[in-house]
Amino acid sequence: MNKLSIGAVACLLMVGPILVNQGQARAALPEIETLNEEHKRDVRQAQRVCSAGQPLGFSRRPGRDACIVGEVERFVRNHENPSMLRFHEALPLRYRYDGQRPGNALRYVE
Repeated sequence: MNKLSIGAVACLLMVGPILVNQGQARAALPEIETLNEEHKRDVRQAQRVCSAGQPLGFSRRPGRDACIVGEVERFVRNHENPSMLRFHEALPLRYRYDGQRPGNALRYVE
């Protein structure tokens, strides 16, 4: 019986922090979705600003266009919200400058 109690306590000590972290991730999800929408709005604004000088009116590769990258970085750095900078840096490069990124891109953000 004593070994069973020790095993149960050890199991709770190992599984407990995992359950707590999952609860915190669920609680932070609305904030991440809000940051995502604001970030996508900034990326689309940068795409509009940079496409004004393009001959066809759009950029073919928004993730590789130096103008878009520079504008997005400027928008993010000028935010008064430090969470936006952390969110921006947590996004993988393939999604960071994409204004139409898929919803599953948020799985990479902690």
